[in-house]
This record gives sequence, structure tokens and C-alpha cells, in this order.
Amino acid sequence: MELRRRIGYPRSFFHVMNRGARKVGIFADDADRKTFRGLLGAFAVKHCVKILSWCLMPNHYHLQSDCEGTPLSLMMRDLDRTYARLFNQRHRTSGCLFQGPFKSIVIPDLGGLCYVNRYVHLNPVDLGRSPEGYSWSSCPTYLGTAPVPTWMDLEPVMGWLRRPDLSDAESYAHYLKAGFLSRKKRRRKSDPVGAFYIEWVRYLEEKCIERLLGQEYILGRVPMETLVSWLAHRVYDVPAQVVAEYYGLGSPETVRQKCKRMQERMDEDAEFREALLSDPILTTLERGRFRRSG
Repeated sequence: MELRRRIGYPRSFFHVMNRGARKVGIFADDADRKTFRGLLGAFAVKHCVKILSWCLMPNHYHLQSDCEGTPLSLMMRDLDRTYARLFNQRHRTSGCLFQGPFKSIVIPDLGGLCYVNRYVHLNPVDLGRSPEGYSWSSCPTYLGTAPVPTWMDLEPVMGWLRRPDLSDAESYAHYLKAGFLSRKKRRRKSDPVGAFYIEWVRYLEEKCIERLLGQEYILGRVPMETLVSWLAHRVYDVPAQVVAEYYGLGSPETVRQKCKRMQERMDEDAEFREALLSDPILTTLERGRFRRSG
């Protein structure tokens, strides 16, 4: 369970997701959305979790947080349980509202943090809505058209995106616009969690290409596809099926075999491992793997 896996995890940036059981809607109207947003703020304060972004969609939600794993788990337990109970009471229904425990992924660096932040805020594009005018996300807060709640912290993102020639709102608007067209062109999956995983594999691939281009010692020993598959599946727990879909591989087992070969190469070739982990981004990723396994 995600809740148990995050207990004791060191302070990190997290991207948190959950969706309705059987893909049902989890918000019937704006009153439900106001209830969820109020609970999010209340439990974030209670458990000392800073929220960096949030977005409510018809059958799922996204959050970004800056905290340790234990308070995150406690906040999400309270949030999902309390909201589900109030939803069932208000609409005279019963049973599970969410598909299960929340899903989360650790974001290793500030570039990835901003990438995910923009991904979260561009979700309304899938509804044919403008992110700037969507009331049920923190995008207007970043654009300066809505106040910043006490339980939100914009500085980790804006500290990375801030431009001296622009205001913070203008800097963020520029970054948001850069991702808007690519979001519209990409085919969206009906599963929002799976859709994000696809985006995360793409991000890891882009970072690996950027960092390792020209490093023939590494690229001569392992194909880029194998390296990215290993990072996505073994380090970040992206399902093998998603990685297989991204690369057009025959089956999830193909991804698992690639990961096995990658791990064997790292175990057998100390020089290769040292060269691979000499890059700051990859070092961060590997440390995250060992923290979680310990």
C-alpha cells in the first residue's frame, strides 16, 4: 500500500494522485469541490504538509507536496477517508469512492518539480478548458489572479522559473504556455494515472538524453531505451506495462528483462556504475532508490 510505503520516507517533493473507483466521478458539483479543497487545506495544516499545486478533475485529482513521507501518508489518509464519507452522506450513496490508496511518485529535482507542476495545471485542457480560467486548480494562484492560501508554497517552483525581467506571474505564464500546445497534441489516456506515468517516462527520457549525450562510455554499454526503462520501472515504480506501451515493446516482461540486464551490468561493472552515477541527476535518482529499498 502506498500509505505504508511512504511512512518514514525522508523529506521530498511528491506528486500525488488518486481516482474514482471504477473510473466514476468523485465530484458531483462545485459544492463537492469546495468541500475537498477545504479539507485539503485543513489537513495540510494539521499534518504540516506544504502543498505546491493541486487540480481537481471530474474523476481524479492531482497534488504536489513538499514534506516527509509520514505526514504525507497521514494527510492523505484523512483527506480521502473524510471526503469519501462526506460525499456518501451528501449524495446518499455507500461503498468505496476511490480506487484504493493514493499513488505517488518522488520528484528528484527542481526541473522535474516544475515539469510536474505544469502537467498538473494543464489537466483542464483535456476538458476543453483554459488552465488560466479553471477555478479548481492552483494555476490562477501562480498567475496572480487568486490569493495564495497559507497552506500553499509557490517558492520551490517559482525559485526555479523566476526571470529577472518578468514578474512571477509573467514568468509562470511563459512556462505554462510553452507546454500548452504539446499537451493538446498528445493523445490522452482514459486512465489519468497511466497518462501521468507516460508523461513521466517521457520526462526521464528527455533528461537522460540531455545529460548523457556525448558520453560514449555509458551509451556504448547500454541502449538509452534500456536505461530509461530501468529508471522508470525500477527506480520510480512505473508499471512495466506503461513502459512497454511508451516504447512499443511486446510485453511488460520485455521491460523486466531490460531492467534485469541493466542491474546486472551495474553490479558487474564498477567503472560503468561510477560513470553513470557521476551525473548529479542520475545520482539523485539512485539515492532515491536505495532510500526507498532500505
